[in-house]
Amino acid sequence: MIKFKLSNYFLIVKTICFLLIFNSSNVFGEKNKNFENAIINALENSSKIKSAKYLYESKKKLVGNAYSNSDWTSSFTSSYSNNNKLYDHEGSYLNEETNSNTLSISKNIFDSGVTKSSVSIAKNNVKIEKNNFLLIKQQLILETVNTYLNLYKYNKILQLRKTNVDKFSLHVAASKLKLKAGAITPTTVAQAESRLARAEYQLILAKSERENYKNEFLSIVGNDFEIENLSLPKDDLRLPKNLNQAISLALINNPLILNSKINKNTALLKQNKQIFLNKPTLDIDFNYKSSESSSTSSSNDFSSYGTVLKFKTPLFYKQSEKHLILSLNDEYNSHLQDEKEVIRKVKLNVSSAFNDYKNSFLNTIAVLKEIKAAKLALQGVKKEEEFGIRTLLDVLDNEVDVIDAEVNLLKSKSNEVLKKFNLKLAIGTLRISDVVKDFKIKYPEKDIFEIPSIIQFSN
Repeated sequence: MIKFKLSNYFLIVKTICFLLIFNSSNVFGEKNKNFENAIINALENSSKIKSAKYLYESKKKLVGNAYSNSDWTSSFTSSYSNNNKLYDHEGSYLNEETNSNTLSISKNIFDSGVTKSSVSIAKNNVKIEKNNFLLIKQQLILETVNTYLNLYKYNKILQLRKTNVDKFSLHVAASKLKLKAGAITPTTVAQAESRLARAEYQLILAKSERENYKNEFLSIVGNDFEIENLSLPKDDLRLPKNLNQAISLALINNPLILNSKINKNTALLKQNKQIFLNKPTLDIDFNYKSSESSSTSSSNDFSSYGTVLKFKTPLFYKQSEKHLILSLNDEYNSHLQDEKEVIRKVKLNVSSAFNDYKNSFLNTIAVLKEIKAAKLALQGVKKEEEFGIRTLLDVLDNEVDVIDAEVNLLKSKSNEVLKKFNLKLAIGTLRISDVVKDFKIKYPEKDIFEIPSIIQFSN
């Protein structure tokens, strides 16, 4: 009987725990919904994202173009000539018409590595554009997070400022009643009105700030976005545990570092390509020719087909080629130094971002202590004011301290979230999936442009 009761007890406890976890996850899910929608809207509305996507696609198509040096080429040539000839300077001119046709298909079958270098350069350009595309998406996510948090903060701050003005208005009205009763002096009333005027100024300032942040946020996510029920997002970002780990991840993932390495490699490929252009080449040409003439002699009429192998090699570098190759070598050395500078800057940026991220939590802890102390002080001052030990002005000053501490807490908690995203951006691991799972941006429909036919005559 006892075992049965214990098992029932544990079952009930497990059920309650499950319901609490389930409900809490639902609450967080609802709170995060408007944040996720903001990111989705920003990504789908961004013309910069779509522009980067088109540019990325254009670079991918240029890989096929890089094979042009070893691609098959074809041509058809038809010529007609009409000549009047005088033979042996005797008699009259004889008319001769000739029609010649040539069909040719040719291909470069060996170019000493020029095509291989061209393809590698084109593929590097694709990688660079892919990294640029990723960086633009990362920057847009951070920009959206920043504007979202700013608007969220000032929605709350505006409410606090309104509450502050209402409280001070009541205090001013109460002080005027006390003045009529002779309990306080006109100076105290004037000081209370001064506190009210300051609170009203802060309210106006908060309204102005909130309006600016609202306009900035809506310009990113769209004007139809609901902005009244924003909540502090609950993030689930995977972040490094220490600075060394953060820097190691940045060296592998940061798009700026990746692009600097690719640019260095591309510069070397360009130099090698220019050298290969002065190496031997071998072409093959398949052709068919026919010629018909109106002349009585049949020597001008023929048909032929055949293959031509063409080997070509320069005997020495032109002076201009030497200067170009030396210039490309200097370009490579420049990218080599640029890579070092980019790594230095990224390391510095990651160090600062990690430090800001770590200190953001300490700042929140300090602000929580500040709020607790300010509220305790306010309670004590109110009781002392009832017994005449403190004045109304002391109460007002302490209420301002509480409001200011609550404002600082809003800013600090928002800053925590922002610094997490900023660290992910600095490392280069910020992705859409960090906020919205299984989401793909909807890009415009593919262009209906068609390549015009080669055999086409203009009107």
